[in-house]
Amino acid sequence: MKIGFASAVLGVCALTRVGAAAAQGRSAIGISAEATNPSGPWGQAFNANFGAELFAKKQFQDYGITGRLGLAYRPFTASSSWHMSLTSLEGSAEHAFRGLPFSPILLGGLGVYSAAEKATVAGGTNGIFHDPMDRRSESLGGVIGGGFDIGAGSVKIPLRITYHRVPGIHVQGDPLAFTSFSLGIQF
Repeated sequence: MKIGFASAVLGVCALTRVGAAAAQGRSAIGISAEATNPSGPWGQAFNANFGAELFAKKQFQDYGITGRLGLAYRPFTASSSWHMSLTSLEGSAEHAFRGLPFSPILLGGLGVYSAAEKATVAGGTNGIFHDPMDRRSESLGGVIGGGFDIGAGSVKIPLRITYHRVPGIHVQGDPLAFTSFSLGIQF
């Protein structure tokens, strides 16, 4: 729990700092909504769901990349008695291929993921069984993906598809893995 709380504090501080720089035109801040689909045993147990992310970006023109920091929340439901919520602080680098009304993007990075999983009764969903539990776990993980930035000027619509893998959070021995499709607005 200390890692999750520290990550949230660090994320808020970083978003505030980069948000202040955005007023000077060197950065961007935004929010996105996403559809999230777990894979592997997680996909057997938990349903696709929705999440939200606050993010801040800083462009490093000398290197042709943009640094991105996102603070996200994703709930997952397996049944009425078994659910999990996932909070993450993800740092990534983006490379945009400029020159079109939409800019294709490639991205990759690392994050700290905090999962809170609760099952009120023993049971199973689609062959994935569990005992009653109320536990938290934190782990480092990775994200890769791509997408587009649509629009011109300072307001853009980011459209992304990303794959996340978190080796330290498991269901039946397999690490947490999910794909998310997000649509947002950045200023």
